[in-house]
Amino acid sequence: MLANNWSTSSSVCTWVGVTCDDRHNRVHRLDLRDMNLRGPISPSLGNMSFLVFLKLRNNSFRGELPEEIFRMRRLKHLDLSFNKFVGGIPATLGDLSELQYLALSKNNFNGFIPQSIGNLSQSVE
Repeated sequence: MLANNWSTSSSVCTWVGVTCDDRHNRVHRLDLRDMNLRGPISPSLGNMSFLVFLKLRNNSFRGELPEEIFRMRRLKHLDLSFNKFVGGIPATLGDLSELQYLALSKNNFNGFIPQSIGNLSQSVE
């Protein structure tokens, strides 16, 4: 589906799963759930500094979570559940001060939940 809809000949704001804000035309929502995507997540995803909603649920993403994801300070909704992520959950998760929803279940994480999660001032579902 993405191969047919994500083209450099069209605006990124028209791509499937991408929503841009009306004011500045910057990507602020990325909803790629249930797209049968696989492989590691590129650290360059962290460059999407205006992203507030990231849903990668129910794909086959694998590998460790790149720390860069946890540098997106405007992020309010993060759903990485039902993938094949491994390793620990980075302590920088606690730096997402705007986060209101977090879903990491059904992956292969190991280790402890970082104490920094207590830094989240919003109530996280």
